[in-house]
Amino acid sequence: MRRYPLLLAAIFLATATDSLATAAEPEGLRAQQHFDQILTGIGYRLATHGGDLCDRQVPLPGFTIHDLSQYAGSQQDEARTTFGFTDAPLILTIAPASPAAAAGLRTDDAIVKIDGRPLPAAPPGARKSYDRMSVLLGLIDDAAADRTLDLEIRRDSRAMTLRILAPLGCASRFQTAINPSARSRADGTYVEITTGMMGFAGTEEQIAAVIAHEMAHNILRHRERLDAKGIRRGMLGQFGRSARLVRQTEIEADRLSVYLMDRAGYDPQAIVTFWERFGKWNPLGFLDAPTHQSPRDRIELITAEIARIARMKVAGQSPRPEFMTGNRLPELR
Repeated sequence: MRRYPLLLAAIFLATATDSLATAAEPEGLRAQQHFDQILTGIGYRLATHGGDLCDRQVPLPGFTIHDLSQYAGSQQDEARTTFGFTDAPLILTIAPASPAAAAGLRTDDAIVKIDGRPLPAAPPGARKSYDRMSVLLGLIDDAAADRTLDLEIRRDSRAMTLRILAPLGCASRFQTAINPSARSRADGTYVEITTGMMGFAGTEEQIAAVIAHEMAHNILRHRERLDAKGIRRGMLGQFGRSARLVRQTEIEADRLSVYLMDRAGYDPQAIVTFWERFGKWNPLGFLDAPTHQSPRDRIELITAEIARIARMKVAGQSPRPEFMTGNRLPELR
């Protein structure tokens, strides 16, 4: 179902000590939808408030979809029973306070047409395939290019058409992975966070702190810039020039994340709280790598950016990282 190679990472090989899913909450595929819903709300809030921090902006109507063809054969019967799949893609999540929510769109609504255009059928027997989803996302993006989107949906055997506005926001897609390890990563297009990381972070603001960091990687084109420098990945990337350049991107992402949090109305102090908790969980620093600063150093850096934001606001300025004040990003070296 998740087919993107996500290579830039702030990876924490921890097992979550807390969980956002309790016995009173959904299980199975509904549990994954629950996590996706949390992520959609946070990601949409960060993306739509980024403003001029993002040079790549796209229309964001505020919903995500899924399709039966994404699911493995062993899951398709469960997906049909759980979500009501037939031949149409369904609404997976809706961001609170988004145009999709305002238009009355609901999870599990079936999409019949996009801007009046019928949808392509999935190949017969398609399983664990992203082919149809790729086409559908392209149709949605094309239809939303004029900042409005007409969805013909089917709900409880009733057909209706909803017009959804699509304000501009930072160009990142968001997805969760069901995995007890606490990990997050970005590939230039997607931000992915594991359910283990969501559980470790625990609160919306601390999850937002993790997402803002990964989103900053995409905004700053770190994968593209590192590829242009020919950096090595994997174990070889932990040494020498490759490690130094990756470390620079991690510092840039830490710094920009503070401004993204502030723009979205999250308290950037949540980033400090996250790293304080992580430092206590990892007191000996046995996961420290030359590609990342220590939690203590990250806290010092982030605290300085929080203070800078406060000074800029007092001076009547729009807070923006110092390294992004020019028209070009700093060279990786």
